[in-house]
Amino acid sequence: EAFKVFYWMRCFETIPDEITFVTLLNACTCENELNYGRNVHLHIVDVGIESHVLVSNALISMYGRCRSLEDAMIMFNRMCHRNVVSWNAMITIHSKHKPVKESIKMFFQMKLEGIEPNDVTFIALLDACASQEALDEGIEVCASLNQNPCRLDMVVMTAALNMYGKCHTVGKAREIFDAMDDRDVIAWNAMMASYVHCEEFPQACSFFKRMMSDKSGMKPNNITFANVLVATAEQLAFDEGQIIHAHIIKGGIEQDLLVGNSLINMYSKCGNVGRARIVFNKLSKRDVVSWNALLVGYGQHGKGKQALHLLQEMLMHGIAPNEVTFLSILSSCNHSGLVDEASQCFASMEKVYCVRPFAEHYNVLVDLLGRVGRLEDAQEIIKEMPLDPVASTWMGLLGACRKHRDLKRGIESASHVFSIDPLYNAAFVTLSNLQIECETTVHE
Repeated sequence: EAFKVFYWMRCFETIPDEITFVTLLNACTCENELNYGRNVHLHIVDVGIESHVLVSNALISMYGRCRSLEDAMIMFNRMCHRNVVSWNAMITIHSKHKPVKESIKMFFQMKLEGIEPNDVTFIALLDACASQEALDEGIEVCASLNQNPCRLDMVVMTAALNMYGKCHTVGKAREIFDAMDDRDVIAWNAMMASYVHCEEFPQACSFFKRMMSDKSGMKPNNITFANVLVATAEQLAFDEGQIIHAHIIKGGIEQDLLVGNSLINMYSKCGNVGRARIVFNKLSKRDVVSWNALLVGYGQHGKGKQALHLLQEMLMHGIAPNEVTFLSILSSCNHSGLVDEASQCFASMEKVYCVRPFAEHYNVLVDLLGRVGRLEDAQEIIKEMPLDPVASTWMGLLGACRKHRDLKRGIESASHVFSIDPLYNAAFVTLSNLQIECETTVHE
């Protein structure tokens, strides 16, 4: 629609200015819209304002969003005058598409040219370190931050807190949080997410209680509840989960998709699939995560038939299944002993739904076939895998060989495990027990 208006503008012979082109470039937000952006670039050159710093910066950002790093770099190098926005745009692009060291290198080049970094610079660098779990580089950025006036900015401190949390240094994250004079809900959420990421689930729940009782009157949002529900689910804390659910209802955000999916996941993991289904049914909008969360509950509690029915229901609603969907269904069939159903489901993954199986999918099918004594079929599945089997895949067959006293196939499976991981202790123990049990059977 924006480009249609631009076309009318040209028809009326109105000359576009810098703001016109910046607005059009901002409308190009993904790889599919790169040609639109390049077309705008041609118009900019035609009008003769490519060297305008505002337009140049918009071009760099557009090429970055459209995943054309090479074009962004050409545009950046062509600029006669670069400001902090120009450098921030390039640092942000590098942080999304290259190792974080490349962003750090640009940061120091920027300082050498006499451009002082601002809060956007540090946030981009810290977010890059967080996403790549690059702790050493993150510490380096924080050291530079300490020499900058924006070091006490709440958003920058939250980015530093988040970086330490994502890099599994939750103690340092807590130090930053405690040192903050002002905190918004994003800072509280970042700290809670750090505890969850580091699997310190009791601390995450305690932190939520502290937030709820904070004298500043801080109100939790959907991200807050999503974080604490993950922590509750991992602890199987059903009673605590119900209390959180009451807070959600009181806050009027039960229909929020993120919160609803988190509730379904919590109830499923805590063993109350019935409550999970009630939450699921109440959601006005559902995505594939909603269906998968319920399927995980069926999978964990051996409700294979219900899982298969839910898949059909999911397809009737026009939701395409993904890798997690099939893993949950295969697990449900595994726990329920539904061999034929699991085999059919597995066969349909790539042929019907264009979902490529991962090692985990093969592991579940091998485990199921092994449980019911179809060891030859399980071995054939492994040999026909289009990807290299992992140690746990062969280990599943080795465990089945022990159960059904198949020493020859067990030795072969163990040899494959050791070729992948020579120090896989569980394989030594299982093979040893298999040999002892087979010898005992012969003597008897």
